[in-house]
Amino acid sequence: MKIIYKYEIKLEFGLQKIELPFGAEILSVQMQADSLCIWALINPKTNVKTIRIIDIIATGIYIHDIKKFQYHNTFIGTVQYEGYVFHVFISNE
Repeated sequence: MKIIYKYEIKLEFGLQKIELPFGAEILSVQMQADSLCIWALINPKTNVKTIRIIDIIATGIYIHDIKKFQYHNTFIGTVQYEGYVFHVFISNE
């Protein structure tokens, strides 16, 4: 049995941590009102948590070590808010 949960994250550049159940499948990242949210398909009976790293990068910002960045991150979506465009990535488990 699985369920979809919503997790709010900060709308700010750079790295931040989020705790998710192990095996969570990211479905979407979008704005809901003024909050940046991630929706994930999880097993609610999973007691094992994992720390994942969220990286938010604005359009036009240089990524200095692209090979390391691509290896450790998965793109989960682009969000537009108040005229800005943000690209959201999450670390691999």
